[in-house]
Amino acid sequence: MGVRADFFGHCLQYPQLRQVLGEGPVLVGAMTSDELRLAITKPAIDLGYTVETALVTRLVAEVTNQPGVLPLMSHALLETWRRRQGITLTAAGYDAAGGISHALSRTAESVYSGLTEAQQAVARQVFLRLTALGDGTEDTRRRVDRTELEHVEGLDEVLDALVAARLITVDRDSVDIAHEALISHWPRLREWLTEDRDSLRVHRQLTEAAEIWDGLTRDDGALYRGARLQLARDWVRSCTPSLSHREQAFYDRSVSVREQELLSAQRQTRRQRRFIALLVVLLVALSGTTAYSLISQQTVARQRDEAVVRNVIDQISTTALSDPRGAAKLALAAYRSEPSPRTRGLVLSSFTNSLQYASAGQSDFAESLDVALKRHAYAQGDAVEVEELRPVGGSSEWAKLPRPPEVTGKITFCVLSPDGRRVAVVYAASESANTVSLWDVASMAHPQMLRIYRTDAAVGVAFSPDGRLLAIGSLGATEIDHQTGGKTGHGPDDQRTFLWDTTNAAAAEPLAVLPISPSAMQFSADGRTLVTAPVAVPAPAGHKSWEPDIIAAPAKVWDVPQILSGKPAKPIDLDGVDLHDAAAVSPDGRLIAVAHREGQDGYVTLWRRTPEGAITKIRDVATAIAPALPVFSADGRYLATAEGDNTVVLRDVSDPTRPVDYAVLPGPETGAHVLAFGTENRIAAAAGTVLIRGLDVDLAAKEICTPPRVMGPGEHGGFPSPDLPDPCPSGG
Repeated sequence: MGVRADFFGHCLQYPQLRQVLGEGPVLVGAMTSDELRLAITKPAIDLGYTVETALVTRLVAEVTNQPGVLPLMSHALLETWRRRQGITLTAAGYDAAGGISHALSRTAESVYSGLTEAQQAVARQVFLRLTALGDGTEDTRRRVDRTELEHVEGLDEVLDALVAARLITVDRDSVDIAHEALISHWPRLREWLTEDRDSLRVHRQLTEAAEIWDGLTRDDGALYRGARLQLARDWVRSCTPSLSHREQAFYDRSVSVREQELLSAQRQTRRQRRFIALLVVLLVALSGTTAYSLISQQTVARQRDEAVVRNVIDQISTTALSDPRGAAKLALAAYRSEPSPRTRGLVLSSFTNSLQYASAGQSDFAESLDVALKRHAYAQGDAVEVEELRPVGGSSEWAKLPRPPEVTGKITFCVLSPDGRRVAVVYAASESANTVSLWDVASMAHPQMLRIYRTDAAVGVAFSPDGRLLAIGSLGATEIDHQTGGKTGHGPDDQRTFLWDTTNAAAAEPLAVLPISPSAMQFSADGRTLVTAPVAVPAPAGHKSWEPDIIAAPAKVWDVPQILSGKPAKPIDLDGVDLHDAAAVSPDGRLIAVAHREGQDGYVTLWRRTPEGAITKIRDVATAIAPALPVFSADGRYLATAEGDNTVVLRDVSDPTRPVDYAVLPGPETGAHVLAFGTENRIAAAAGTVLIRGLDVDLAAKEICTPPRVMGPGEHGGFPSPDLPDPCPSGG
């Protein structure tokens, strides 16, 4: 048995061959120069020919120590013999044949070029089938059974041409390449082999699988399945290969069996589904009565629990009159039995979680709170009083800010700066004459009036978060002497809002002027955004007779740093806000809430301000009744609105696309004039009396269940309801 050296290692993988090769192998190395010279001249001499000495010398030099060139030399000598001079093989004939390097490829290319186009396609199929692709080794020739080629039309003519040129050999049963060197030295064949090597591998694997299947009497167990079948199907669809009869039969049977298996699986699945459906119907029919009974029981139980909770809630207000702690426990029991915004609000409103401060202020809306919820300013006759918030019946410092002698009119509005150190008071002498006085109340014992601002009708005032800026709206005069109030004319477009520096009371001119005069405005907590309410302006000329004479100019969002820099103001319109609506801006200035009022109905609209300055609508939030006084908590998580005469609703707007009702709190009995969030997660509602509640329901529950040091009048420490379990079983 002869084995090529580069295939010796592969043979050792098979036990039978390993045993044979181990029995004294004979190594056949390359020919020596003398052996080469004898191999070149002796066959010629035996047949009566001679070889030029120069040609012999040249051949020996070209072949010595060159592996794999003997087949090339053999073919080159054949072509040289065909070009001999008489009985002599000459160097000229050798050169004309192409020499060792080109003789074989020239012969193959010459034969291929002499074929018709159809025959060339046949020749390509033949050579590709006669080549075995190497896997880590060189490509080698492959002996092919003639039955593998019997499907090729015009095969015999092409085989005859290739045999005549000694490119292939043919016997009764097989076809083979005559010289393996043809694979590596004919450029056209190399190009065919490298064009789509993966496709050739798939074809060769299919050929081998079909041969095995045929050898197993075409057993279905040897067919392609799974990934190998899918790979073969993709290959057949992509290139429409020429398959032998055996290959085509193998492929068709593999596809057919797979489709039969799929159909069988589908039928089995349908049978299983019908069986399962039948079981489901039987189970539904069997459990229908039981389910109805359970649902009915659950409905009755839920209705009973809801009725119990309602009864307990109804007891809270009356119980609170004599037993405040018992009322708080009732609220906590109701919340734990049925957590809802209403019951959570009752817990947050319990006396252990609430602070109530009394004052004598009764002027509608003429009151204000600072951010720390420590100071309360309110109108009292012709003066404004500012006091430290004190519990009912307690006492604390307070300051009285009388109306300046040079000012006339009643107090219509007052506002505390966020730090509680300054107060702005608005006086209205007539519809077209207003005055704003600015006070320093850092020392409650010695308040000082810093200055007076003369302005016009319909003013709104607001402090920036740091108290440095005071925004004052003015309507109706093109020029105003802010010291005397003198005017030089007015018109419908003469609207101004002045931004004053409160740290420089002697300033003759404001820091900036906005071309609008809103009745309300609000700074964001970071001081970078100012939202102004809509302004009533005359309808444009040519409006229809049935249209109103006064319309609302849009609410606007202003960039405060841009305004103070002296650059032209470029506010962004906030559309859809009416004159009676109210707006609030979140601490970071990125979320704006607008409370819309339509009679007794209304809703809240949430807007988002992008870092680029654009404003987009997020969504509308339904309310039970017309909302008012919107305000954001210090962390931006909650939005509070006053709804109805004495109700405050808190909504969690952490995700403004899906706001959630958090708590419904009872407000002041006369309705809230002011809503404000404190810096310590608290909310205050003011209407003369100030109510402050914490927002942490767990902390409120802990306080309710903490036993008091001393029992108050009417308190007995027990739980005043047998309908719900005691929320403080330890006896708190």
